[in-house]
Amino acid sequence: IFVDNYLKNKIDIKIEPMELFWKRYEVFRFCFTTEHLQFFLLKFTGQLIHHSQAADSAEVRDVYDRSNNFYNYFLGPRMIYTSGIFESQDETLEVAQDRKMDLVC
Repeated sequence: IFVDNYLKNKIDIKIEPMELFWKRYEVFRFCFTTEHLQFFLLKFTGQLIHHSQAADSAEVRDVYDRSNNFYNYFLGPRMIYTSGIFESQDETLEVAQDRKMDLVC
């Protein structure tokens, strides 16, 4: 619900995204809902049972048809598609990504 409302501009976040990230457990409550169960039973298991190349293509088409501007918004100017390892709240995304890349590459 939050993401849908945010994308429809019904929610205005007054703090920096990283500050919200660090305070996410104070701000949001994470719980298993009936919608999660419906997704698992209807969509996820349905995809397992009726798996095909055409279904895979339809599932990912929207993701790969987006522009670089879309991905730059949350991947940053380096366009690195990975998480980061943060050691403090003051670190930049680039420092955390470099640490993660040093670990896995």
